Amino acid sequence: MTIGDPDDMQNENTSFPAQVASITDTDGTIHPQWFRFKNSDGELITIKNFRIKRESPDSNLIGKNFLCVSAVYGQEQEFFLCYNYSRHTWTIEYRTTEQERQYLLTGQTRL
Repeated sequence: MTIGDPDDMQNENTSFPAQVASITDTDGTIHPQWFRFKNSDGELITIKNFRIKRESPDSNLIGKNFLCVSAVYGQEQEFFLCYNYSRHTWTIEYRTTEQERQYLLTGQTRL
């Protein structure tokens, strides 16, 4: 899957593969440095300037999720960089509800 119009992405949950360069400390802490993905035209988009707002706890056995913010297509957007431990893959995730965002950050939902 590739990124399309940023306005469309804000209205639905979206997930697509990403290439992420990260540094891992000697204790296993992951620090994403930059990432890139293919847009809907097949163009490779590289994002080097982003800020990590929050991250999932290390107790998450599935992977590590980072809530990030960056200018994408000229608009500041919030998204998740998600690393899957068993598949060794990164994805970019957009989530439309607070409940879904909390799940990615904590593995739990608020009722």
